[in-house]
Amino acid sequence: MFGNLEGAVGSADRCLPARDKSPCFPIKESSIALLRTAGFKVLSLENNHAADLGEPGIEATLSALDRQGLRGLRFEDSPSFLRLGVRTVGLIALLGDTSQLGSIA
Repeated sequence: MFGNLEGAVGSADRCLPARDKSPCFPIKESSIALLRTAGFKVLSLENNHAADLGEPGIEATLSALDRQGLRGLRFEDSPSFLRLGVRTVGLIALLGDTSQLGSIA
């Protein structure tokens, strides 16, 4: 199963100041095991909260996912290929320019 991980592994005291006053979503490392238990295999880190704790938070998240046997997917890692039975699926992680959303709504 593929998902989008909105947040980063680390503590709330490591949250960076938000330019747009959006909340920070720190994730306890112990919570990452729940994602594996729920059946996730790959989690995208391309979203507006992946860098809430800066680059150290992204690295901590990738490491925590790896320790749980999960794949963290960033744009830099795309495409990533996942074998599902007899099929191979290619995954691409993208983060769009959200500043344009207001003009299309």
